Amino acid sequence: MSTSCQRRFVSSGVVLPGYRRQPCSAVLLSLRCYPSRHDMACMRNTHAQVQELLHCLSNPSFDLQACICSVGGVGSTHLSNFLTRAGISCNLLTDQDAMRHVNRPPAHLSPGTCLVYLFGDPLACVASHYRRNQAYHQALKTSGNPELNESTFPKNLQEYLCRGEDLFGLQQHLDNWLETRTQCDILFVRYERMFDLPVAAALFRNICNPPAASSPLKSEEELQAMAAEFCSQQRQRGSQVSAEQRQAMYMQLAAKMDAVPAIFIRRIDCQIVPLVQSGSTAVGR
Repeated sequence: MSTSCQRRFVSSGVVLPGYRRQPCSAVLLSLRCYPSRHDMACMRNTHAQVQELLHCLSNPSFDLQACICSVGGVGSTHLSNFLTRAGISCNLLTDQDAMRHVNRPPAHLSPGTCLVYLFGDPLACVASHYRRNQAYHQALKTSGNPELNESTFPKNLQEYLCRGEDLFGLQQHLDNWLETRTQCDILFVRYERMFDLPVAAALFRNICNPPAASSPLKSEEELQAMAAEFCSQQRQRGSQVSAEQRQAMYMQLAAKMDAVPAIFIRRIDCQIVPLVQSGSTAVGR
């Protein structure tokens, strides 16, 4: 990453490795922590600097350590913030770089960046977007369909289920990530098992000490401590879905998710390599 970029950008309250802290009024947006309303106001007032940051993100020399992607509603914000506190740089939570919810793997990433795809209960994901009043805008990102009409988009989860159409493109999203050949491996992690200790340990081991890294970022003792702390933070989902609602949509997609391991490496040739022993991961359990 260029020296000018290193000096210019900071996280909200956390200085990125090798970066120079700016005055609070100059904080642009977080590579790591979810921005406050004040941070968002600063972002709107510093358009040129935001564009410079985005330019840095597109530079192959940018030292991004983890690129986390998903359809949303599967703990990506929590994981990013946790990695931030551990000193691991992640892609933008604000999605200004258009990478967090992209509906297919990015074509290029810096060597040493761990590409992570989080997946989980599809109907609970949709319920989460409605609960947070962002369903339509999220669907634009995950479906990749710019022709979605906000005026006719279902206004709540029940309307969405009655319509019965995968407007978020969740099936295609998962298929694209599983089947698109890439220049790097992809680490897949199931949200419903992410807080299991063996899964969390494998997750952090692959993020912090990827095979392409010149040297380990964390010792095995540090990785185990990270996993234990992360697992202790598990909370019940904020968006609950009834058994009746589950019968309405995404049953085939849920079955497909149940058929793959809780955490695995998807190789560049699309081969699946499990990282922990299999266990029950049925959607909604």
